[in-house]
Order: sequence, then C-alpha cells, then structure tokens
Amino acid sequence: MPQISMLAIAYPFPPLANSNSIINARILRHFETSTVVFSADEGGIRQDITIEPGCEESLIACIKVPFHPGPLRRLIWKGAHFSRIPLLGKNPDNYRGWIKPCLKRVLDWLDQSAFTPDVLATFGHPMSDHLIGLEIGRRLKIPWIAFFSDPWVDNPYNKYDPLSAWVNRRKEKEVMAEADRVIFTSQETLDLVMSKYPASWRSRAHFVPQSFDPRAYPEACPLSNKGLRIIRHVGNFYGIRTPAPLVEGLKRLISTHPELLSKIRFELVGRCSSFMQHRSNIHSLPSDLISLKLPVDYQESLRLMVTADALLLIDAPSEFNVFFPSKLADYIGAGRPILGITPPGTSAKIILQSGGWVADPRCSEEVEAMLVKYLSTPTFSNPWGEPSVRKAFEIGNVAERINKIIRETV
Repeated sequence: MPQISMLAIAYPFPPLANSNSIINARILRHFETSTVVFSADEGGIRQDITIEPGCEESLIACIKVPFHPGPLRRLIWKGAHFSRIPLLGKNPDNYRGWIKPCLKRVLDWLDQSAFTPDVLATFGHPMSDHLIGLEIGRRLKIPWIAFFSDPWVDNPYNKYDPLSAWVNRRKEKEVMAEADRVIFTSQETLDLVMSKYPASWRSRAHFVPQSFDPRAYPEACPLSNKGLRIIRHVGNFYGIRTPAPLVEGLKRLISTHPELLSKIRFELVGRCSSFMQHRSNIHSLPSDLISLKLPVDYQESLRLMVTADALLLIDAPSEFNVFFPSKLADYIGAGRPILGITPPGTSAKIILQSGGWVADPRCSEEVEAMLVKYLSTPTFSNPWGEPSVRKAFEIGNVAERINKIIRETV
C-alpha cells in the first residue's frame, strides 16, 4: 500500500510549552504517514525546546500560523472560565480567533503546493481545531480523524452558561456526525461522550491511551535522596486541582504515625500560586515536609521523575474521573512507584493496574491510609511497575493501534 498523506491541524506543537504539544508531537512523529502539520505561532507563551526535539524532521512540513493575543485578550481569557457572559471564551474556547487565519492558510497552501492529502487529522484540545477540521473536511471531502485528549461538552470543568452549553452541544454533534473516526484517550471518556449519540455512531469511536517514549528519559540517573525519601509531584496546580487533599492527609498522618515522616520529603514541582498555597493551608505543615519548586522544562521534568523515590498524582475532587493525564503516562515510563490522590475512574484504575496506591481526594482518611501503605514498604524494584501495563503505554505500541485506525479509515 502506498504511503498515506496526512494533513494535521494541531494548535499546540513544540516549542509551545504545553502538555498537548508533547502529546501531539509524540503521536505525529510515529504515524506511518507523510504528514503536513499546521500549528500555532502564539506570541507571549513560554517556549520549551526540550519537548520532542527533532519532531519536525519526521514531517514533510510544520507550518506555523501566527496567533498573537494581546494583554487585554489574555486578561479576558483569565476571567472567561469563571464568567457567566454567554459565549465569552466558550465558543468553543479561547482559541476561536485562530480558526479563520488557520483555515485560510491551509487552503492557500494546498492551492499552491503539490500535496494531496489522503486523510485529515485534528487534535483537540483546543476544540477550535475540530471546527477547522469540520470546514476542511467538507471542502476536501477526505476521511477525517478527530482526536480528543479531553471530553468537550461533557468536561465537568467547562463552566457553560445555558447559551454556551447549547452552542457547544450543537458544534460537538456536527463533529461527531461528520468525522469518520473519533479517538479518545480513555474508555471512560468514550463511554461518557458517545452515550448521548445514536448507537450506530459508536462504531466510529476508538479508545487509544496516552503514551510515553522510553527513549526520552535520561539514562543511569541515581535516586537523588541523600538519606531522604523524596515523593515528587511534577505539574501545575490550577482551578480546583490543588495540593489541599495532600495537606489534609499529611495532617492526619502527623497525628497518627509521625515516625513514618521522619525522613520523608514531598516536592511539588510546577506552578502553585501564593493564593492556592494559602487556600490549601500548606504552611500549616512543618516547613521541611513540603517544598515548592518552580516549573522546569520537559526534559528536566523527566529527570526529576526517574530520580524520585515515588511520584504523586493529584487530581481534582469529583464523583468520577474520566481523564487520563499525559503526566501519568510519563510517570509510568519513569518506572517509579506511583501514588494517586484521584477519584474513582481512569487514573485510579491505571495506577492500581500498575501496582500503585490510590486515595479519593475527597477523603483525608483514605489519603492517610494510602501514605501509610506506601511508607511501610521499605524498598521497591527499579524499574517499578507491572511490566505488561508499562508495555501497553509505550509509544510504539500505542502508535501501532493508531496507524491501524488510519489505514482502515483511508
């Protein structure tokens, strides 16, 4: 079969410092396709040149479409999440302004080049990418695969007013109706999203998990503990995802098993605002128990993972969690014990399958019990984790599943 030509729309792409940049670049460089990617050149956002270095070498072209929101627009973006003004930042998201210039650039480039795509791929988040795909798919009449790293309308953290909810339900339904394949990163997300659509549409929906690249980790890194047991959380806190569940669990542990914490240190690496620290009551704990570290680049984050005694995942409190954060896949690849303060659902299931420990963030007693179980075990293998589970999330195996879907779609 001749090599398939793919046109991809992926707003986040290296060097934009964004978790979806990592996801998109890692997947696209492993597609068995001749690929042209249109991504954003966004001004004012942090760059990280350590994300998937050399990823563009596997592509025919990576074409950057400028999008430079000014200070006023960024201020509006910050308030849009909490605003009840209809459609503000929710039609479908803050990146709607990129749709028109990107669409024009794509169509102009196709008119001027000899590239003839066999298939279209769009990557959301942001969901604006899928609206670009909707228009391109209608014009070019080629098969379309829509990738979702998060749910859209069903995302519990999207605070929709009634009009925004109606508009996004309509837009999501258009995408689901016209895409030839839709791919979600967890079975739970697939079930949640597709439950509101005709049963016949479900045959076009697939679950393909997040992945890690074993070649990305630094080699031969000794644990960096010097007599201490270091438990690291690597990632930013924002919205309702805060360190508070950890703080409350540690307060209980200090009162019941203080001896277990004598040589334990927690490191929270990433953004955690002063307001969030205050709200989480971090400073009520002994000053040497938790240390806060500034964000680091992606390659350094992997080094911090492989040199930790254990890795900590903290999710927002909820009844059920359908998210599979890309950070969890990186944790699995690091081969260190994983502790998850996460609701029942996707992350908890994966951590337990790996051999780790979980606790519901809404229950400080569970967090305490989880820490006791981990801290009562003196040593762990290196690499840690159920081998079959780790293998399932390696990029080679994940890419094989997606390439099969691409071939079937074309």
